[in-house]
Order: sequence, then C-alpha cells, then structure tokens
Amino acid sequence: MASADRVAMFSADDIPEDQRDEFIRDFYGRIQMRLDITPRADTPLKFSARTLILPEMNLTKGNVSPMVWERNSGLMADGNDDIILSWNKGGYRFTMPGRGDFSTDPGTAAILPMDRRYSVASEDSQWTMALQFKRSLLVPLVKNLDDVRPDSLGRTLPAHRLLFDYLWSLLHIEEPETLAPLASRHITDLLAVSFGGMEAHTHSPWCPRRKTCGHQAAHRPQSDRSRAQRRADIAQVRYQRALCPPALCRGGHKLFRLCQRGAARLCP
Repeated sequence: MASADRVAMFSADDIPEDQRDEFIRDFYGRIQMRLDITPRADTPLKFSARTLILPEMNLTKGNVSPMVWERNSGLMADGNDDIILSWNKGGYRFTMPGRGDFSTDPGTAAILPMDRRYSVASEDSQWTMALQFKRSLLVPLVKNLDDVRPDSLGRTLPAHRLLFDYLWSLLHIEEPETLAPLASRHITDLLAVSFGGMEAHTHSPWCPRRKTCGHQAAHRPQSDRSRAQRRADIAQVRYQRALCPPALCRGGHKLFRLCQRGAARLCP
C-alpha cells in the first residue's frame, strides 16, 4: 500500500531544538495543515507524523505533545472545505462558534470541518490518527451532513469500529500502490455509513454480486436511482455483512487479507 511517493514523513527530531517551535507553527501548521498550532509551554515539544496519501484523502498517524489546534477566519480564506476526522489516545476538548463546546472520550473521533472555525485542545496524543477527505465525497451520500454532531463518531457502533480498524490497518501494511484507489472507495463507503447516510437505503439494497455473495437483495433499480444512491446501497450491503470478503468489490479480497494481517479484525 505504501510506496515512496504515497508516504510523507515528518519528525521534529530532525529540526534543531531552538527552531522546532517556529517550524511546526509556521510550516507544518499554517502552511501545510492550514491550522494555528500552539504547543504547551510546560511540556517538551514532540511531533512526529506519517501520512499515507490516497485519492481525495490523506491518512496520518502521529505522536505529538499536548497542544491547541485552531482554524480561524484568516486561514479559512483558502476556501478549503475538507473534513478532518481525528482520534487520539486521550480524547479532545473543542469549541465551534455557533455550535457549542464538545469533548470526546479517548479513541473517539472529533469531526472537524475546514469551512468552520474551531479550537481543539489535546492532553494525551501519544498516538493520534487523522483522516482528511474531500467533502464532496459525502455530499451525495449523506443527507444533512452539516447537522452531524462533531462528537458523534465513537467506538460503540459497528460501523465506527470498522472505520477505525480499517484506517489503522492501512497504516501498518506495505503493498503496491495499485490498491490505493480501492482503499479510498472502501473508506468512502464506511464514512457514509458512519455519518448516518444509509437510513434511506436499509430496505432491499442492491448488491452488485447478489448471485455469488448470497445477499437477499433487490434487483438493480431503474434509471431513476442516481449513481450516488447506488453507491450508498452497495455500502449498506457491505456494512450489513461486516465487510466479509464476499461483500467486497472485485479486488477487495486481497486488501481484506492484508488487513487481517494488520491491526484490524474486519471479518467476524
């Protein structure tokens, strides 16, 4: 999965100690992430990250010291409307003007849209994982996307656990980059289910492999169903079968086996 041109690595250890704070604030924060970063003054600065670059999304795993991350009006002038999902060991406390104050339990994702102002504080990020993806991926799949609570993506629902485990596994496997587009499609499907975009498709979903996978699904609908809706139907089938190999699209068997060898347990 991770070829040289799909992986970006950064570590504060590679920067002289007297320049680390400035470099992380100005280059990694404001230029690369488009966020204001404020490390805590009473804690030694640690920052290391490994990013997997996938079609229309980036997946990062890191180890950072406690700090505050802020998206302000000045940075929002870039017009970026990506969405970031971020998990960490100790959870987050964050504020979104107009929406309120929120907190997440350890291992629960914070949903951070880049077209909103927010301020996020972390206390324990010995491990942190973040997925940044194009908003346009979910717009056709999730109704009322802006109404999803930013602290609602936990670890209690099966879809949420599958999403976390799938992302975590991708960061720990080494395979040809030809699987990257397939991984992005699987992630998009899991995001749609996790964000609650499948309620309208829970009855008789269409499965593209219904004759071989054993699903009791309806025949393919006629032309009045959009491509985006059909993708949502397919995602619901995969979710119902807990992403077992028969429900994965062609080529997914290999990726499933890789994930089995990684950190995730995708199939019961």
